[in-house]
Amino acid sequence: MTELAAAGIHLKHSRTGFMKDISFESYFFGYLKLAPIIIDTSTKPKLLNLIAYEMCPNAPDDLSHFLYICFLDSLVKHGVHVMLLQSNYTLYNFLGSDEKVADLFNDIAKDLVPNPRVYADVNTGVQKHYNNR
Repeated sequence: MTELAAAGIHLKHSRTGFMKDISFESYFFGYLKLAPIIIDTSTKPKLLNLIAYEMCPNAPDDLSHFLYICFLDSLVKHGVHVMLLQSNYTLYNFLGSDEKVADLFNDIAKDLVPNPRVYADVNTGVQKHYNNR
């Protein structure tokens, strides 16, 4: 997150607010669009249950919570990254310290194996913008 901010990549709300609606646009600045998320004491069990449900064989073929958490985990490693997400109103922290939120994402995603092809266009756009700075 800090490297992205230094490269002129800003966070914005996605238009729809759906978790799977993650996109990247590059002009003079880059804009990474994410659905906003509220973090409180109920977030961890809620997300773990939603991800478990998405993994069930009879569940609808929609892995939006799983993919969103994997993507956020790739952005959030430390409390300072949470602070950057909060400053752009992408994340609302009602849990306490920013480090607790970073730990929450890292803990939830530790056993998840993301599919790198899902947001390949977003990752490619971010990398291309980052390299051109």
